[in-house]
Amino acid sequence: MNFTEFKKLYQKFENIDYSKSGWRTAEYDAFLDAKDDHHHFYEWYLKQELIKENFNTENFCCPVLAYHTFSGKKNENEAIIYQKVDKSFAIPIHDGGPSLIAIRNCPWCGSGLNKK
Repeated sequence: MNFTEFKKLYQKFENIDYSKSGWRTAEYDAFLDAKDDHHHFYEWYLKQELIKENFNTENFCCPVLAYHTFSGKKNENEAIIYQKVDKSFAIPIHDGGPSLIAIRNCPWCGSGLNKK
């Protein structure tokens, strides 16, 4: 599958109603496989999902870090936390306490996480 085909399938499946039967097709599975098999497709997909949520990804080194930072704001099991006070990133330790591990590089792309 090429990138143009992937984008077309994204448009087809982006608002899929999972409560209705018949949504799981071979074409849908091919879309998921392409997203998982091609990092470029996956990053583009994440960026589209963040755009739908009006989340600005421009200050992040990669869409994966942006996505995990955004999704962490929506649930209790954050993967990454952005601390506005000192403009740093951290990984929370999920042991019931407030412990964090500060990180200086993106876990997904390796870029330095400069304080902006």
